[in-house]
Amino acid sequence: MFPASPFFYVAVWLMYLNLTWFHFTF
Repeated sequence: MFPASPFFYVAVWLMYLNLTWFHFTF
């Protein structure tokens, strides 16, 4: 079950975005 906090989804989205940028830059 995932928490219903919007901040949690924003944090996961930012983490995913950072991982993809790290993958494309390096």
